[in-house]
Amino acid sequence: MTLTDAIRSWDALLAEVDAAAMAILTRAEADCARLLDLKNLDPLPMSNAWTAVNTQLLGLTTKVEQTWREKIQPVLEEAEQYDDRDRERQKGDALIRRLETNRERLEVGLFGVAAQRLYAQLRADLVRDVRCTQCFAALPVGDRLFRARQVACPQCQAVNAFAPDAKVTALEYFCCHHLARLETRALYEAWLAAEGKMRRSADDLAAMKAAERALEAYARAYLAAKIAIVPEYEATFDTDLKGKMAFFYEELGRSTAWRP
Repeated sequence: MTLTDAIRSWDALLAEVDAAAMAILTRAEADCARLLDLKNLDPLPMSNAWTAVNTQLLGLTTKVEQTWREKIQPVLEEAEQYDDRDRERQKGDALIRRLETNRERLEVGLFGVAAQRLYAQLRADLVRDVRCTQCFAALPVGDRLFRARQVACPQCQAVNAFAPDAKVTALEYFCCHHLARLETRALYEAWLAAEGKMRRSADDLAAMKAAERALEAYARAYLAAKIAIVPEYEATFDTDLKGKMAFFYEELGRSTAWRP
């Protein structure tokens, strides 16, 4: 394969993968929303369908990486065209990153809206079903759906023990996680942008620090959004924040330029 043929083939593959990924995501957006309605707001079938979408997209990115490694990179290096090699590699990296960003954006939107609808339905069910054991008036459970607590009846002032049922408890993670992601998606995209800049600026300490600030801002806001739904999460805020940051520090710990 000549140098020109290699670059032409690479460009054609990238365009093909880009179009295929767009088609997958467009179809997934409609299918996942339809599944949620068909299954009466049960998020499991939608989640399973999304797992299949992730598998399809992973297959596309693997195809890009494998084609580069086995067919394109060897031709450019054999011709000693190292500037061309780096430029073409960057094109592939940029496409993979764009596909991942588009997938993340759609996931946050789809699952965030699903969580909103599910959370609203859970609240409506509790308003209808949770009654005072003394006078049978509706109890003001409010937005705190996922933890047992004492609730005073506004009619007779009797104190009632409220405990969410198994269905509500099982949906706690789904609702809290996806509602928090939806609320903080602007900060998450700012983190993705900062991370991308860091990766394009090899061993640039300023870029690393900017990415660190962006990730921490997102992580703090995400955890705060979860606490707004389940106040009991506040007790583990510091531990959870360390957990959200751990992968970043582990990766940067391998760089000689990184200074905490």
